[in-house]
Amino acid sequence: MIGYRGVLNEPHVRAAARLALRARGFSVPRAAHQAALEEQWRLGHRLRDEVLRERIPRSLLDPVWEQIAQVEPRLWERIPLLFALGHRQTRVLSRLLDPAAAQDDAAVLGGAFNAAIAVLDYLLDERGLHAELFGLLRPELVAAIFKRSGDWESYLADVYAEMTDPRLRFFFSLFALCGAGGRALHRRSGNDAVWMELGLSIGRLLIAERNVSSAVHVASSGVAFSLADVEAKSALPSVAMLYIAALASPPPAAPGPREQAAARALGQIFWRVDELVDLVGDCRRGEPSSLVQRLGAQVPPSREGVASDADLYDIIELAGGELVAALDPSAFGAAPGSSDAAISDVVEFARMMVAAWVQLQEDPVESDAVPPVPQGARRQPLERATEMMLAQQRDAFREAVHHLRFPRMGWVYETHPAWVSFRAVALDALLDAHRAGLGVPPAVLAAEAMALLRGKHRLVRGGWNYTPDVPELPPDTDDLGQIAQVLHRLGGRALSLTCDEGIWLALNSAEPDGGIHTWILDPRVSSSADAIVRQYLGIMGGWGVHPEVVANFLYGLLLVDRDRYAQALQQGSDYLRSVQAPEGFWPCKWYRGPYYGTFRVVAVLASLAPGSEALDRARSFLVSRQLPSGAFGDGEGEPLSTALACLALAQLGEHRAAARAEQYLIGTQEPDGGFAACTWISFPSMDGPVDYGSRTMTTAFCLKAMVALHDRLRM
Repeated sequence: MIGYRGVLNEPHVRAAARLALRARGFSVPRAAHQAALEEQWRLGHRLRDEVLRERIPRSLLDPVWEQIAQVEPRLWERIPLLFALGHRQTRVLSRLLDPAAAQDDAAVLGGAFNAAIAVLDYLLDERGLHAELFGLLRPELVAAIFKRSGDWESYLADVYAEMTDPRLRFFFSLFALCGAGGRALHRRSGNDAVWMELGLSIGRLLIAERNVSSAVHVASSGVAFSLADVEAKSALPSVAMLYIAALASPPPAAPGPREQAAARALGQIFWRVDELVDLVGDCRRGEPSSLVQRLGAQVPPSREGVASDADLYDIIELAGGELVAALDPSAFGAAPGSSDAAISDVVEFARMMVAAWVQLQEDPVESDAVPPVPQGARRQPLERATEMMLAQQRDAFREAVHHLRFPRMGWVYETHPAWVSFRAVALDALLDAHRAGLGVPPAVLAAEAMALLRGKHRLVRGGWNYTPDVPELPPDTDDLGQIAQVLHRLGGRALSLTCDEGIWLALNSAEPDGGIHTWILDPRVSSSADAIVRQYLGIMGGWGVHPEVVANFLYGLLLVDRDRYAQALQQGSDYLRSVQAPEGFWPCKWYRGPYYGTFRVVAVLASLAPGSEALDRARSFLVSRQLPSGAFGDGEGEPLSTALACLALAQLGEHRAAARAEQYLIGTQEPDGGFAACTWISFPSMDGPVDYGSRTMTTAFCLKAMVALHDRLRM
């Protein structure tokens, strides 16, 4: 069985699942989704507090429903959602059989049935009541419900009397609700064939529940589980609800192949999305899951059965794609090109349920959103730059890849592609363009974020390194800070949580003056990979504290949780002010020229130390270095230095100088909307100087500068 020892949690997995779905084009209208959630809660509370309680058989009446609210408050709060889900699912399935049917009693029964199965799962999975539940939930008790003769209520009352645990009594009160409701529908309709099929479906479901639960409880003995049972446990409730809907109609009404295909497809959707959001929890608990099994097959033996965060992201992306494919109407039995309204309703219901399961509404709308750039001459350069960036994204940003020679162990040099930093910067620019209404599809943003998640270091803690293909290269705070920024902008605190462990490691190694080291090392040195990373730094070099890296990291902290990291931010701000060059700029270790570091530091100090002398000196430096053309840089200037200076000027409120810089940029924009490649990264190495630039990176910063100036002028 595969294990997981990281810090990711269920809210983060949901956020990553939302990315995986959106990357495949999945979306639901936000207002419609919110309205459906609100209606579901209203319906669920009415069912829990009024309708269903009145239908409990008199022989089982006791105050257990009040008790469960005290004993299991989390479960009690979820009950309305479970009732409403089953109610709505039964209604939508009933329209497959008869679009005009009201089916109120069948829908109420479906709500009770869905809640009963969900409570059974909860008591098995979360509370470990396997022996107690299946000791009482005997096959003959279930069979008694479906027999014409016999006093099943007395039989159930006798079993009920054996219980003292209010959780068990609550489940069996739901079980009794289902039995009474089903028998009442059967008496009215006389549909014996459907009643028999319903009994068979529920029997198969309970066998699957027992088998899966048994596998969990003996997992330490190495007992295998059946994936067919795992699937049936989640998918069969939808089939049972189809038969509940059919039970309301007299014979010969019965689900045909079309209806059964739709119900099975709906059940498959619930199975897939449930496994997806439970991925981390199932790994930690040793729960049977097809995704956990696939994860185990993917992790190489050298990892000793322990999955990394990046391994989980691989599975999340794969499962998200399969889930979107399973939502195609053809999977529900719709004929190609047909307009089957009832099937369409089932598919739409499934889509809304997937959105609710992954909590699609939780993704933030950026709080600093501004009105879109208005149509006109000012908008055209931004649109063209955005289109160039989107064209590069469609080509996987190949033009931006830095093919860098790395020393490997034994002093042998190899060339490997570096892409993490550049895709993070590109995503940052695309997020700016999206916020400004420049037509960046949400699927593009999600796909890029998913690629970054999958690029996380697989062997050591700390986050991301410059080149994932070189695992001995340690994670670094520069990449961590940039990725924390874009993940938080796109998915809020739930998504940027993946950066927390790296942030903690980086801050724990901070210098007394507030400086934070570029390389992130795990002090535990708990694996051979950690030891190799430490050894490799002696070959690679670059150890130390570097202002532009510190600033990029601190800006990530500002976005992720300013209050939580207040002390580190203040100490980092003090450090940055202490290393400013006398001329007013900030020098860089890894980047060319004075403008990149200055842009990064100004962005931090403008928030942490507004009105500081350091910002005044930076302002004087920038204004004094602007050329008559509005450009910045050596000689006649160049677009990258100009864009970086423009970003800093916009932060400093120097709008006139920033506008002159923007006019220079517009004048140098190339026919495809991009800008010329300029040297951006520049540092010495034992293999000689390393210089890198690309049209994509220049364009990203130019686009950011033009959007930033628009933002400032509209404030």
